[in-house]
Amino acid sequence: QEPEPQETVLAESPIFDVTQLPRTPRLKEMDQVAKAYDLGLDTTDSIEAFCTSDPQVRKKIMDLFCPPSPDTAVFQSTKDFCHEVTALSSFRAKYPWADYQDILRFLLIFDLNCHGTQLFNLSTRLSHSCDPNTFCRTDHKTGKLTYVATKEIKADQLLTFSYIGGGYIMLLPTPLRRKALMKLGFICKCDRCQGPDILRTVRCPACGEESCMPSYLMKPKLEGAQAKDASHAGAEGNQQVLASERHWRCYNHRCAKEFEDEQVPAEAQARLEAEVLEYCCSLSPTDIRSELPGPALWAIGVECEKVLGSMHWTNAVIMTAFLKFCSGVLFGESEEGLALLPKPEKVIEVTFSLLEWFETRMGTSLEEAKISPLAAQILSYFGLHKEAASCLSRALPRLRLLNFTNIPSCERCVREHGSAEMQAMAGLSSDGPSAASRKSKP
Repeated sequence: QEPEPQETVLAESPIFDVTQLPRTPRLKEMDQVAKAYDLGLDTTDSIEAFCTSDPQVRKKIMDLFCPPSPDTAVFQSTKDFCHEVTALSSFRAKYPWADYQDILRFLLIFDLNCHGTQLFNLSTRLSHSCDPNTFCRTDHKTGKLTYVATKEIKADQLLTFSYIGGGYIMLLPTPLRRKALMKLGFICKCDRCQGPDILRTVRCPACGEESCMPSYLMKPKLEGAQAKDASHAGAEGNQQVLASERHWRCYNHRCAKEFEDEQVPAEAQARLEAEVLEYCCSLSPTDIRSELPGPALWAIGVECEKVLGSMHWTNAVIMTAFLKFCSGVLFGESEEGLALLPKPEKVIEVTFSLLEWFETRMGTSLEEAKISPLAAQILSYFGLHKEAASCLSRALPRLRLLNFTNIPSCERCVREHGSAEMQAMAGLSSDGPSAASRKSKP
């Protein structure tokens, strides 16, 4: 089969749910051990639920992918916790079949593969990608975990979704995404991570075009027999590390020169990336937010564009934070706040620049769709209703996938100000959303 965007490709009921399984009286001794290791009752709840589940269910769980044992203090603490729990006389009396290795393996499997409090058989086996072709959500009517295509998927193509969710992390460059994924025990080698890091595009030192991008080398962490043993055990996260060296190449075919870190603004890039992460990405684990006022954000944005160029990821994050500030001022009716805004034409310019960045860097992605309502709101405020309808028309099918809360107002904008072509693109018909858009709703 070759599913089209917005088409369901997989819907599955859980094989295990911590909240749904019958509970026996709690093992208070295990709760006390968990507290000593600074673990919550959710950990002991999951262990109890696993131990009281049907043996066939336990076998299905233990057959799921178990990540390699990371060489970290956190993992050592987990091992010590499992040793203490399985040594409790009350635990051995209640679950005589469960040993240390069983509980440790279960916790590793559950931590990596769970969706909330649930485990799934097929869904768990989907691969990760930083440019996924599906999006997962829970159908609250059926209780099933549903995967919906976000782009065209060819026959025999691997189904993928993001293990690290969405939000600003998908706007980060390869090393920062890989750092988050290495906590799950593997180094991401999806096409996006192995290709040129398009989100770190800077001006070429030779031709001046914004077409110079880095690629990252992998190098062994272990050597000789140690590396061979680690490879056999599958401990990929311990076998390789990201090389510190970055090789930059200009992808302007008329130039095509290569550079090392010291030939590009690497130090300035590191400083500005750290500032943007601190000021715009530290208040929420998924959302771009900032407590800085508009002028301060504007100043950082000017420096990012001057030093790194307009296509660097820091510009997208700063522009998003700046437009959220503008939206809060414009629709908050704060005269004091209005004094902090630049001239309307500058706000409009930033809005179009942000839309262009997403279209050229992350076109057709869910992240591009998420930014469209903000941009449309700003454009509509300044009377650019047709332009607002244009960006919403492309985003609406994906916004429906995300169960975006303000779908009706987005559809109304496209109906009132969009052309027939825009309305068709948005999946709208004369009597409401088209059948294609309706079928994507949970």
